[in-house]
Amino acid sequence: MTSKPAKTADALSWHESFRAVPDTVPDVRARVRCEVRKWGYSDVVVDDAERVVAELASNAVIHGCNGADGQFDFFLAARADGLEVAVGDPSSHLPTRVETAEDDDHGRGLILVHALSVQWKAVVGPGGGKRIWALIAAESLPGVPHSAQIGPGIEVISC
Repeated sequence: MTSKPAKTADALSWHESFRAVPDTVPDVRARVRCEVRKWGYSDVVVDDAERVVAELASNAVIHGCNGADGQFDFFLAARADGLEVAVGDPSSHLPTRVETAEDDDHGRGLILVHALSVQWKAVVGPGGGKRIWALIAAESLPGVPHSAQIGPGIEVISC
């Protein structure tokens, strides 16, 4: 696991790579809760960020990485217009929302991401792999500019 937390004059951000195993998801949730709270966001924003990240990280572990040697990347940044979250994995397979029955245990993750985000999209990278990006509505923090961390892609789906 590599961690690159950064507090610069331009932004508050954090990037880390995680092993793609189910036990990692609670660790990611806890780290997000800690970082977002430390940056000064409200409990509502902290809760929304934690839920979105848990869904995206779970999807990366279940659908985006191959085996226990797989890794996914996580990115978090404060922006003037909200809190930016992105999870990248090696699969180029784009996520799809599915219809679920009330008693289904799985299949509601993207519905939750959509509900808790101002905007979200999937980007397939030029060399393969994908990044799922979401912007969570949040109060503006003083001195935090707009960000453009999603990077280049060859296919974009906005939902």
